[in-house]
This record gives sequence, C-alpha cells and structure tokens, in this order.
Amino acid sequence: VDAAEVDMKNSHVQPFLSLMGITAVDLNTGMCSNPLKIGRDTHFKPLSQEKSEHGLKCFIEATYNALFAYLVKRINGSMIDNVVRRSLKENSLSIGILDIFGFESYKTNSFEQLCTNYCAEKLQQHFNKIVLLDEPDDYEKEGITWSRKSFPNNDDVLKLIDGNRVGIFSLLSDQCRVPGTTDKTFANTLYRTCSGHTRFQ
Repeated sequence: VDAAEVDMKNSHVQPFLSLMGITAVDLNTGMCSNPLKIGRDTHFKPLSQEKSEHGLKCFIEATYNALFAYLVKRINGSMIDNVVRRSLKENSLSIGILDIFGFESYKTNSFEQLCTNYCAEKLQQHFNKIVLLDEPDDYEKEGITWSRKSFPNNDDVLKLIDGNRVGIFSLLSDQCRVPGTTDKTFANTLYRTCSGHTRFQ
C-alpha cells in the first residue's frame, strides 16, 4: 500500500500550521501514520490515502466540536460580570443546548450516524434524570402537587453502545488495536458478543 503524504503545496497548509501551532512534519506524521507502541518504543506505520482522508475527516469534525464548545463557553462567560462571578459558585446565566431527536435510521447508516444517535440517547438519559427523576423529588419537598410520569428507560441501549468491554465502542476500539482486523472481523465480533442483547438486531 502506497503511503499517503500531505500536499505541502496546498495554499491552505501554511495558514493551518500557523493557527494550530504545529510543524509540517507534525501534520504529516499525525495525518498519514499510525503510532504503534512496542515495548518502550513507538513506531509509526504509514497509512494509505483512504485511511488518511478518513482520519482527516474525523479531525475536522473534532476541531469543529471543540470550537463550538469554546464559543459557547465564551458566550456564557460574557453573560455575567466579574463581580457577580466572584460572588457566585456557579454562573446564574448560561446557554444550554438540548437536541433530543431519538434514533435516526436510514437505508445506509454510517459510524457518524451511530455517534449522533448515541449522543441523542445520552442527552435523553440526562433529561430523564434531571426533569423526570430529580425535579419531582424537589417538588415533593416543597409541597408542590406533582404526579409522577412513567417514561421509557434507555439504559439498555446505552449499555449496548458504550458498555465496558462488551459495548460496540469498546469492541471497535479493541479491533483497532489488533493487526489484520477488517470490517468482517468486527462484524463477527459484534454478532458473537452482542447477539444475546435484546436491542441488538
């Protein structure tokens, strides 16, 4: 497999290096090779163009997420002055973003779609805990009339995805560390490990 290499002639490379505070060597190593730790030594295995482009896509998404979180934090910080901030343990004003949409299933579902659905389920779990479990306890303490609502519990879905050692993410991580694994070996591992789970289809 021919090793991939960053095109240093691209007009966007130098501005990117300046913004990120890295060198061209750092960029090429990070985008076009995979670090393998053998004993105390670290070796870098060259990646194909296809795998490097996939890594670049993941890096872009991670950078976007980090920038978005940074902007929200800065906006939240600007909504309360320094005097009030020092007098409070927590900010009294903040921006909260909640997008609960449930699982989206298409004819072809990518790994990114699984991650999107996973985040939606984690948000749903958090929402259930705060609004449907914790808040009613406070209402009862304050003597507020409240009728508890039943709601579907999604813990089993989350355990299937992020369960320790037997969840989809954990199994995928293990597969990525083993040489010679393929999509087929990953699929076989999923069916062998998760076929007994009621949510696995």
